[in-house]
Amino acid sequence: MNYINIPKKTLGKEFNTSDQIVMLEIMSNTNLKKNSECFKTVKTIAENTNMSEREVIRSTAKLEEEGLIKKEQRFNSSSIYHVCEYDK
Repeated sequence: MNYINIPKKTLGKEFNTSDQIVMLEIMSNTNLKKNSECFKTVKTIAENTNMSEREVIRSTAKLEEEGLIKKEQRFNSSSIYHVCEYDK
């Protein structure tokens, strides 16, 4: 069984459940040992988490603002989410 260590920072009061779920979704599709990249569209993340696309956009913006991820827009509708280093 595989486990994901989410950043302790996401457990703070400033992060809501949606933020935590989006972070888990990004991390579960990332090879943290290799390159820390996740290739997903907002729509796919929304479908996989049963959230609205707007809610995913808000959460990814907050996670990026807090330095947990970096979002790189691709030529199509998907983005590359880079998971930044964090305290476990």
